[in-house]
Amino acid sequence: MRAAAAVLLFAASLAAGNLARGSLRRSVQILEQLCLFLRLLRFRVRMHRPLGDVIAQAAADPDLSALTFLPACIERCGAGEPLPQAWRQAVKPFTRRHRTIGQQMPLASYIPALVCADGRQVDALLELYEAQARDALQDARARSERLGSLYLQIGGTVGVLLGIMIL
Repeated sequence: MRAAAAVLLFAASLAAGNLARGSLRRSVQILEQLCLFLRLLRFRVRMHRPLGDVIAQAAADPDLSALTFLPACIERCGAGEPLPQAWRQAVKPFTRRHRTIGQQMPLASYIPALVCADGRQVDALLELYEAQARDALQDARARSERLGSLYLQIGGTVGVLLGIMIL
């Protein structure tokens, strides 16, 4: 019975380490998609596409599926909410759930700032947003490489120690 409990604790600790590693990988995936979204946004805005249309196209793009705030924003706009307010409300739960992204990048202010800007300012803002996203992605990749295997090793070590304590 003790051996079964020890094996179970080891497996649970290893799974916890794997979950932590998966969280880091998820952050990298989200930031990759955010970089792609900002690149698309910049390109399409240069072609004088309305922001709402660009966001609607991006929300339907399966390559941007991790950016769950895009469909939420379009849904709010469809309900009659102005784009800047819909964006802020859609981004709020996303940045709460993904704290590191919310801390690194003020997503809630992106679209409201673009709505108030003129042509050259929009391009400069989008360039700044892209640079922020690339920096955040680079940091997330480095953190994932550095800590990903560490989390798994810590989970395994804790599992072994707990197993020994039980036996």
